Amino acid sequence: MFCRWPKVVLFGDSLTERSFDDGQWGAILQNKLQRRCDVVNRGYGGYNTTWGRVLLPGIMGKEICNQVDIAAIVIFLGANDSTSPGEDLYVPIELYKENLQAMVNYLKTVNVTPDKIIFVSPPPVNETALSTCCRGKWKTDEQAAEYTQVCCDVAKDNGAECLNLYRAIHDEENWTQYMHSDGVHLSTAGGQFLESQLWPMVEKKAEEFNTKFPSWEDFEKYEPRPREIISPKMIKQLTIEDPDELEES
Repeated sequence: MFCRWPKVVLFGDSLTERSFDDGQWGAILQNKLQRRCDVVNRGYGGYNTTWGRVLLPGIMGKEICNQVDIAAIVIFLGANDSTSPGEDLYVPIELYKENLQAMVNYLKTVNVTPDKIIFVSPPPVNETALSTCCRGKWKTDEQAAEYTQVCCDVAKDNGAECLNLYRAIHDEENWTQYMHSDGVHLSTAGGQFLESQLWPMVEKKAEEFNTKFPSWEDFEKYEPRPREIISPKMIKQLTIEDPDELEES
């Protein structure tokens, strides 16, 4: 049975790919949205916006978007784009802006309007940890700040929301605790901090979607009979393609 669960799509690089790790931000979102929305992880380690721009139509195709409700799409790209010029993943800031705008434009063609889009800016860079972990200075905190501003500008220009993760983390006391030992990814605490900032935005977009199917504790009001017996009516309710129709039956 295919059930048309609403979707919250997480689209990004390794910061998103790792978000379903134990205690990380994507896993927490899925837990909070159980039986309301599926949280779909579409994170691709090492990707930048140039590759993401090409990939997006394959993830959010017209057929898929017509079959299910997209509650929200979280676009979390820029950490790789904002590496130093000459690095393999570097994307010039002007092209970064163009790529983000192209994603918004494409999503409109599949009826995912800007009010369903949440951009997340690149996080800060702990340059001390990065220099210890990796050779060379292939990424700086200043570069992350510059790309963050562009990300926020694109969101504002299109009427989408933006979580300024760079500023939110930097504003915290002892902010480096939120960064992984490599200086660029998020620690478990950082992932949980991201989720705490992101959740109010996601919750607002998903609030129209009710919990699917009745709780087992509510079966009595549907079926006042021994629990091992189930009527044709209840079978229909539990196998209905669109569980929202339960409220109407």
